[in-house]
Amino acid sequence: MSTHELERAAFNSYRVTQKWVSMAKGDFDPRVFYTCEKVRIFKAHNDSVSVREVFFLPHGIHGHNLMLTVSKKIWSVLRVWMVNEVGDPMGEWGRRGVLFKNIAVNQDSESQVTVAVGMVTAEGQHTVEFLKLTPSFSFETVCSLETNLSPIALKGDLVALCDAKSKTAIFNWATSGYALLDDDDGDDSDSLRAKYVHQVVFAHESVLVARFLSLSLFAMPELHPGYHENAMAHRPLSKFEYGTQDGMCISLSNDLKSCKIIMREGSDPWRPQDDINLRVYDLPFNPDYYRQSPPELEDPPETQSPPYLFPPRLKATIPTSRGRLVATGIRLGKCGTALWVKPKPWRGVAEGMVTMPYIVPELEPPRLPSEDEREKEYVMGAVLWDSALRGDTDGSLVSADEPIVLKPFEMKTNGKREDWTCMDYDEETGMFALGHEDGAVTLCSM
Repeated sequence: MSTHELERAAFNSYRVTQKWVSMAKGDFDPRVFYTCEKVRIFKAHNDSVSVREVFFLPHGIHGHNLMLTVSKKIWSVLRVWMVNEVGDPMGEWGRRGVLFKNIAVNQDSESQVTVAVGMVTAEGQHTVEFLKLTPSFSFETVCSLETNLSPIALKGDLVALCDAKSKTAIFNWATSGYALLDDDDGDDSDSLRAKYVHQVVFAHESVLVARFLSLSLFAMPELHPGYHENAMAHRPLSKFEYGTQDGMCISLSNDLKSCKIIMREGSDPWRPQDDINLRVYDLPFNPDYYRQSPPELEDPPETQSPPYLFPPRLKATIPTSRGRLVATGIRLGKCGTALWVKPKPWRGVAEGMVTMPYIVPELEPPRLPSEDEREKEYVMGAVLWDSALRGDTDGSLVSADEPIVLKPFEMKTNGKREDWTCMDYDEETGMFALGHEDGAVTLCSM
């Protein structure tokens, strides 16, 4: 990084920090600070193709800050963009007739693999491609794996591959080492959504698997050569069950000892029109955890003391609203800042059934609302109770015994008719990106 780039990054960090601090204190003045310093909208894909996913890549890959967008229609296309100089895409990758099931971005910028792409061909063949982004911004296949599982998390040489039921495979793409995790609780339910995977996190000598109704903690297994989907599975050390969640994010500190979990309650249109909350949990590190014991005394992983203390402790709630929501993702950074999309209310001719945003004037036929009447989506933000951005508070938030209520604030509103489809957030630079149904991407700088 040059001196000029370092100065610019330091100034940007200071500016973003000042905004978060003022928002946390409740004295943010939009007449002095704009929530978004710069907003850029650009066409990432064709009008008839919606943006289904957007990802910020780790900083410094080939000396740039880069972003990925994914479109899905007849087949899927992955494109890479320069964040600071959005113009034409720097490169793209896709195969005719192939749909992407899921994409995992590597958290390690030095790794030989940048992304893992789970895909299915028109003939029904399921594979995972491990792709490297070259200095010329083309994608090269490092290796491929034929499997029905989808990539959920990628960190260095390790990838977590999951199904829609209970199995998670840990695979080392460099050595072909493999282990299988299974959190099956014996429920014979046929509902696939009940086991949908929200996130997999490689934690301190362990793996956290967050599914639709439960969070499971596994000891990091020993990997053995050879990939076998029916191999003997490791069982969870601890498990935490909860109700249906529309979104979830797990965030670990740099030393992996501090873990925060944020969840959004399920938004069912048939329920009464009450507000819902984001719930924020603290998963403390176990001070009695021991992992390295003499070989002759070492217990099986399932009987060892777990590295984190279950169940997670509810520390805070953040009010939000129910409604029609496509961009269900929640982002929680290491510094304790969270972003999510607040949906439009359910509205329609028959409440709870029709989700088109009709206006029903008295003695007049239903009609679509004007721009002023239209309900809008909002990007909302919050600062957690123990964030360093609240460093000069009196400590009452941290010491509270009961869950506290954190006040959210509006970051950006959707002035377009199209709903947002996806979101990603880069806490370090204060940037967030939003995909649209019409192929556009909104890139916001705090």
